[in-house]
Amino acid sequence: CDVGAGVPISFWEEARKALDQVNQNVILLSESDRPDDQLQAFDINYNFQGFLTLRSVIRDGQSASKVRETWEQTKQTFPHGARLLRFSDNHDWRRAVLQFGDRGAMAASILNFTLDGIPFLYNGQEVADCTPTHWLSSAPIQWPEHSDRNDSETAKETLQKYKTLFAMRNKYASLTSGDLVWINNSLPEDVLSFLRKKGDEEILVILNLSNRNAHVTIDLPVMDYSSVDNLLTGGKTYFQLYSGRVSADLSAYEAIVGERIPLEPLQSIHQ
Repeated sequence: CDVGAGVPISFWEEARKALDQVNQNVILLSESDRPDDQLQAFDINYNFQGFLTLRSVIRDGQSASKVRETWEQTKQTFPHGARLLRFSDNHDWRRAVLQFGDRGAMAASILNFTLDGIPFLYNGQEVADCTPTHWLSSAPIQWPEHSDRNDSETAKETLQKYKTLFAMRNKYASLTSGDLVWINNSLPEDVLSFLRKKGDEEILVILNLSNRNAHVTIDLPVMDYSSVDNLLTGGKTYFQLYSGRVSADLSAYEAIVGERIPLEPLQSIHQ
């Protein structure tokens, strides 16, 4: 519903009741960030403040800690369990790859796929499309195997990364319906760190949102998180044992998204 907040909420609540009588599986998305939308009318809201904050960090160099601050403010404002759309690209702004660069745009998407909420891709984003957006015209996606794009290799690599992100969310319930727990770190101006948890499943996310290398220490005991199964690159990622806390070296816009590997219990020793 375009500019949903431009219409009184009472209209949408009445419309929702009427729609449910026809099809109870209908999903209503409000292009607004009005907290009352999801009380009785809508299923999902756009998260404009989240996007604007993320843009201020990646594009303008603001502190990464602002992403956490905005998340916490939104949690206090919206109803418990509200669903928010996580996006970094749509028809109202310049393409993410143009605003953030290729690596910055991918970092934004990794964040949107690991935060709570619903990740959103805009037409062509999955192949790093730089085509200027215009909501009144059609722009078919230039899939790399069916086009003569000069950057076809970049398109293929980007598409594979998004396939990995989708597969990751399909596999791990903690990313779609688990709790989110923020974890403090030694470089809050550059790095975000949090856990997604559901039952025994735990996913650790460490994301450098700056354009510089970072050596960061995460406020988690390394004996509990000495290594993780890396969901982005495959294989295991090991953390440095000497610090007592989880420490990692990240290049600009690099992320570690990993499933916790429980330590094997010590075997009894008999003499």
